[in-house]
Amino acid sequence: MFKKFTNGIIFLVHDLTLNKKLFLSYFVLIVLPMGLITYFSYQRSSQIVEEKMVQIAAQSMTQAANTISDKLEKAINISNMVSFNDDLQGILSRDTRDYSRYRQSEDVFKIRSILENLQETKYITRVKIYAKSEFEFTGENINLFSLNDIDQTEWYKKVVKNDGKIFWLSSHYFKYVDLGEKKNIISAFRLIKDYKKDGRDIGTISVDLPVEMLEEILLKNNVFSGGLLYLLDENNNNVLDSNDKLSLNNLNFTNGDWPGEGSEIRTDKGNYLLCSKEISLNDWKLVYLIPMDEILSSSRNIRNYSYMLMAVVGLISYFFASLISLSMTKRIKNLIKYMRKAKRGELYTQVVVEGKDEIGELQENFSEMLKRITILMDEKYEMGQELKNAELKALQAQINPHFLYNTLELINWRAHRKGAYDISFLISSLSKFYKLSLSKGKTIVSIADEVEHAETYINIQNKRFNNAITLEKEIEEELKGYSILKLVLQPLVENSVMHGILEKKNIKGTIMISANMAGSIISIQISDDGIGMSKEKLGELKRLETSSGKNGYGIGNVDKRIRMYYGEEYGLSFTSFPGQGTTVEIKIPAVKLQDVGKAAGIEQKDET
Repeated sequence: MFKKFTNGIIFLVHDLTLNKKLFLSYFVLIVLPMGLITYFSYQRSSQIVEEKMVQIAAQSMTQAANTISDKLEKAINISNMVSFNDDLQGILSRDTRDYSRYRQSEDVFKIRSILENLQETKYITRVKIYAKSEFEFTGENINLFSLNDIDQTEWYKKVVKNDGKIFWLSSHYFKYVDLGEKKNIISAFRLIKDYKKDGRDIGTISVDLPVEMLEEILLKNNVFSGGLLYLLDENNNNVLDSNDKLSLNNLNFTNGDWPGEGSEIRTDKGNYLLCSKEISLNDWKLVYLIPMDEILSSSRNIRNYSYMLMAVVGLISYFFASLISLSMTKRIKNLIKYMRKAKRGELYTQVVVEGKDEIGELQENFSEMLKRITILMDEKYEMGQELKNAELKALQAQINPHFLYNTLELINWRAHRKGAYDISFLISSLSKFYKLSLSKGKTIVSIADEVEHAETYINIQNKRFNNAITLEKEIEEELKGYSILKLVLQPLVENSVMHGILEKKNIKGTIMISANMAGSIISIQISDDGIGMSKEKLGELKRLETSSGKNGYGIGNVDKRIRMYYGEEYGLSFTSFPGQGTTVEIKIPAVKLQDVGKAAGIEQKDET
């Protein structure tokens, strides 16, 4: 998978200019990493800032919750002190049937003295006692009230259900007749039990706390300018809040779907992070909504600074990358200009070497290569001229075959009419010999044609020497279709006849032509059982380059032509032992005749 990915990237950038590749690498190696670092730094800093803000909010809520708990605990203590007061227990448990007004007025005075000391603080608005309506003092409506005023309310049913435990009634308004105004209060209700006798309900106590006091606590502990602090009851109903910017009813806290600690709350006023703290005394909770804008303002500053720094570094890097790429691409473009001139044939262009780095080394090497090419071209031209001369000599040696084999065909036809069949055979063989020599003007022929050319030569010589020469062939049918430079085998066979077999005492011998292919090389062996030769004479034979009266077309000339056409790794090699014969090995590239012209270094030429 990774290999496919890398291959895809390489394919995409393969044809881009070097300048674009450099700027792409600059973007990938500098701009992209810086962008990723900035992004992840912003994400991490936001997370750290958020954690710090939550810690600050938690500390503020802990302090607020402790303060509120302290105020609520004072209300609970007052409720306990009043509920378990012996005098109050005795008064509320009296039998109203023999309870005189005078006695009731005395009891009212006692109750007031009990309550006045407890409510002389700004943290308690009023301590109220609700008793049976049979008590006449319940009409006082300052500290003493009739149970008939509250016994039909829903919240009082919860007070009764709590059976002596504290019930907290959240924010509500109560009109105090002695003050002449309504006040927003939170009340701690509980039933007063007759603990001395039968534990029956003898009344209800309410300790009222001013909401403004609790609001002051919330405002004091709201450390965020846009933060919102709420006090919720056990049902997530709003008891009070630090301000009225955002209604809790819009947050769906009362439907039982509590979002959970650390949740992000989305509202039409903005997004807030929710933190909460339980108040253990009454299952209420403090909820702190911290504005996300305030949380992220610091990390946004870090982000903006990082982006600005990235832009500055990117511009500086872009400037230096431009200078570096310009230095590189300018010299490469100059080198390409010299290469295009060389492509057009202007090989004598003087390449200016600029610098000592890799590009300078390329320029220097290209300059040296041009010099070598011009030298090689001059050498090739000279070798071509020599090759043309060698081919011309070869053609001249054939005594103008076009005219000659046509004349021989005419003589053969006439000899055949006169019944001179031996003469006809010789003339026909000689005509065939020259036809194969011409080869329709081609330089490259098949191995089969070359072997037939040598065989025709042997046929002619056998008429001269009374069939003294036997020609044997071991060539696979497939190899016969491969190509070879013409006029290669016949001069070698002629050398075997003239300097090998005919110099034997009995003037009789055998010539073997065999061929095999190993990889991309064809090896052809011409072996004779003639007199052989010494090492000295073998060395002289290799040095022969032109035809002579004794050596016919010239073995050295054949070797030179092969090396010119195919390369220096090809050509002739000799093995000879005195009295045992000589073997000539010819090495040429394995190229089929139909593929001639496609193979490098071989060109089919027309000599017509």
